[in-house]
Amino acid sequence: MKLRTSMVSAMGLSLVVALLTLGACGGDKSTVNATGGAANNGGSGNTGGNASDTGGNATAGGTNGAGGTTSTVVANPYTWGFYQDSEGWGTGVLSGTETASAGSVQNVSYCNGGCADVKIVFNGDPTQTVNFMKYWSTPYPDFTGNTITAGIKIDDPSGVITDIELHPQSGATYSWGPAFAVNGTSNPTLASIIASTTAVTITTPVMAAAAPFDPTQIQGIGFNINGKAGTSGTAHLYVDSVTVQ
Repeated sequence: MKLRTSMVSAMGLSLVVALLTLGACGGDKSTVNATGGAANNGGSGNTGGNASDTGGNATAGGTNGAGGTTSTVVANPYTWGFYQDSEGWGTGVLSGTETASAGSVQNVSYCNGGCADVKIVFNGDPTQTVNFMKYWSTPYPDFTGNTITAGIKIDDPSGVITDIELHPQSGATYSWGPAFAVNGTSNPTLASIIASTTAVTITTPVMAAAAPFDPTQIQGIGFNINGKAGTSGTAHLYVDSVTVQ
């Protein structure tokens, strides 16, 4: 009986050793799994990739920010298109009994969308002058070195207009500055503007002149329209645009 007990004990011991050996093999698998887990931790590297992607987005945002540096274009306050009305310009009679009124006209070949329509009725006075002007109150704008540019068309079936002057005037004394006069010998001529089917450009610089004219104190800009002495008739000055720059 003792021998059998010893053999069983030996067999039991062998079984335990075998089980321990299998357990050790299982530990190896656990180690492999742990290694796989470490590889999964490499997936945390993917998270790092996401962070990099996020960084890329931040860089893209920076690019967009650079796009945001585009400067805002400020519109020139001294430009008039007369698309629907006379835009604050008005008429006046300087001499004679003629009448002048400012309206608007659209959808004609000599207007880019619309024109101011200055209608003048001359009554045959010895002197006949009307104007079409834009005025400012103090503080007066400084137009030193600028140029007044206008696009105009003239309709004068009676041939009553002798000339049209584009000019600035300054200060409370209404002193006239240098003017461009459209007449029979100017370039362009009065006749060519009457014959034209489109607006014709004329310009005049705003510059120093004899006192008391002061280009730093411009009180108004606009047109003087002069008629022949003793001649009656109706004429139109169409003003497509005026710009000072």
